[in-house]
Formats: sequence, C-alpha cells, structure tokens
Amino acid sequence: MTMNQTERALSALAYFSVFFLGFIFPAVLFFVTNHPEVRRHALAAFISHCIPVGFGIAVFIAFAGIGWMAVSSESPAALAGIFIVLGLFGLVSLIVVIWNVYKGVKLLMRQ
Repeated sequence: MTMNQTERALSALAYFSVFFLGFIFPAVLFFVTNHPEVRRHALAAFISHCIPVGFGIAVFIAFAGIGWMAVSSESPAALAGIFIVLGLFGLVSLIVVIWNVYKGVKLLMRQ
C-alpha cells in the first residue's frame, strides 16, 4: 500500500520524535491511525525509542552494583567498570538516535 505525503510525514515524525516526545508520539500515532504502513513505522519507532530506556534500566542496576563495590572497596577496576557501562549506554543511545534519523530522512526522501 502506498503512502501519501502526509502519511510519510507522520511516519517520519514518529522516528524524529526521539528528539522531542520519546516513545509517547509513536505510541499515540500507532493507536490513532488506521493506515498499516504508518502503524508499522510507528511501532518500529516506538520499539527503537524503548531500547535506550530498557538499556538504561539495566545500566542503573549495574551502576548501582558496581558503584557500591567501587565505594566500598575503592577499586580502580570497579571505577573503570562504571565508565565502561556508562560508555556503552551512551553508544547504544547514539546508535538509536542515528538509526531514527536515518529512517525518518529515508521516508521523507521517498517518492
């Protein structure tokens, strides 16, 4: 099924919402629209926006455990672990943002 310009723009906005409304806009768009392609893109954007949230929860849990070890033992290895975990979180978040921008621009460039 082909998408008109408005549907492509809404689908692209679902991806670009990583900058302003997070996973709220794609979720609302998924439930409001009836167009299958827009729903598919809204769901993909929603899932991609939730990846850093889920990873952030895991980082928080790991950070709490490693941070407690670092404070209690004053170990340089534990401190290095904190920076590694935070670096991985930053990398995953950056990859998700780049992927969303790519998908949004790709939709807008399509004829």
